[in-house]
Amino acid sequence: GLRFVFTAAAALPEKLSNEFEKRNIPVIEGWGLTETSPCCTLTDPRLKRISGLVGKPIPGISIRIADDDEIQVQGPNIMVSYFNNPEANAQAFTDDGWYRTGDVGEITPDGLRLIARKDRIFKLSNGEKVIPTDLEKAIERTCHYVQYVVVAGSGEEYPVALIFPNTKLLERPDYQATPDEGCFCPRSLHELTRCLHGCLLKANDSIGQKFSKARFAALIRDELSLESNTLTPSMKVAPKNVLERYKAHLKNLYGDHVPVSEEVFVIELENPKRQM
Repeated sequence: GLRFVFTAAAALPEKLSNEFEKRNIPVIEGWGLTETSPCCTLTDPRLKRISGLVGKPIPGISIRIADDDEIQVQGPNIMVSYFNNPEANAQAFTDDGWYRTGDVGEITPDGLRLIARKDRIFKLSNGEKVIPTDLEKAIERTCHYVQYVVVAGSGEEYPVALIFPNTKLLERPDYQATPDEGCFCPRSLHELTRCLHGCLLKANDSIGQKFSKARFAALIRDELSLESNTLTPSMKVAPKNVLERYKAHLKNLYGDHVPVSEEVFVIELENPKRQM
């Protein structure tokens, strides 16, 4: 049988982690970057896994958390420099020689916890910091009909969500979501909008800070792809490119009326009057 599974690059999604645990398959999780050749931490398969943690430093590696919560590393496996690129080197390393990973996290007694990429965290107009990946993960976890989601709101009064559904599931009459997923066999984008309202409210409720909850969401019928640069080669969302490509939808969620070519349904989640 399968002795163990090794995963790296980013924290293992909770849903997938739970599936391995149900099957009693040990998971060894690592974290690092290409510039760290490539591993900095590993989990111990003999210990119970804790979701969100990526283990402790491997021998020879030192990890610290900067004042802005960025994870910085030092060790013999860290690259010396980018070839013939002094500007990139100046950005990549601190004055005392630590490599800036671009990840935000915290050190716990049980290991390193990844929070988000540093460039994903944004501030609202009132100065509150929002970690969009928390809500994005909650939305993806709540409803299987959501294929991709990007939460935005930099400089605005409140966050909003751009949601891209898995339209193939809408076309499958044999696919039925379980009640705890919040959706009951929608067969059109209009039907999905109604059941997604409940899914998104559940996701919002799972977020502790009120200012981090999405007030509106746009359900957009369009495919993210490598060709449009909205997906990375590893088939992950490229948030900056998504926000640029669908900026008209963002403007409309904040009260504008910009014409758009894609079919879209707007879902109101938080009434401003209720938040006073």
